[in-house]
Amino acid sequence: MSDKIKLYRYISVLYMDEPMDGKTYYYKTNKYDLDEGDIVIVDRNGELVKAEVISVEVYKENEVPFPLNNTKDIISKDNNYINIEY
Repeated sequence: MSDKIKLYRYISVLYMDEPMDGKTYYYKTNKYDLDEGDIVIVDRNGELVKAEVISVEVYKENEVPFPLNNTKDIISKDNNYINIEY
């Protein structure tokens, strides 16, 4: 019998089309190439939108901030996004 503890990566994101709102949302992922500041594609109520990664957190199954079956997955990292500030 294995006593391995399963860990889950939860990503807190800020929707890019609502940056002034300041509200963040959790998604989960098994990707290890996501860092704070990255841009990802997520499903927001059936619509694919861009979001900025605010934090990457790891939890044990019994400590996740939202139930696993109620938390959507990150669709992908947006490698084409370039942020140009003037």
